[in-house]
This record gives sequence, C-alpha cells and structure tokens, in this order.
Amino acid sequence: MSPRIFISYAHRDGAGLPHDLQAFNFDVWLHRLRLRAGDTWAKEVETALGRARVVLALRSDGSFTSAT
Repeated sequence: MSPRIFISYAHRDGAGLPHDLQAFNFDVWLHRLRLRAGDTWAKEVETALGRARVVLALRSDGSFTSAT
C-alpha cells in the first residue's frame, strides 16, 4: 500500500505538488478529487486526516491570502 498523504496548500502556489508526489506512488488525498456532491465535507476531511500517515500544511504567501 502506498503511504497516504493529506495536503493543505494554496492552489496557486503548489498546483504541481500532488502530481509530483503521485509520481512517487504516494496516495495523495485532494478534496477536489475525493469529495463528491452530497458528501459531508467535514466528515470526509476528518476521515482522510485520520487515515493519513503524513499531513502536510504548506504555508506560503498565497496561503495567507487565499479564500480556498
């Protein structure tokens, strides 16, 4: 099983990061790929955080000004 990684980042600053990690066989959890219409957002994120082996919270200039 590939190591699971949960990433929180400003999209404009790290758009290529998930793809780079997937190229090294990491199982990357991204809300835009994993959440579906009707999902309970908070529950799904909490579950993903609980299953992750690694949680990355990337701080950048964009993360302080980003609304998403």
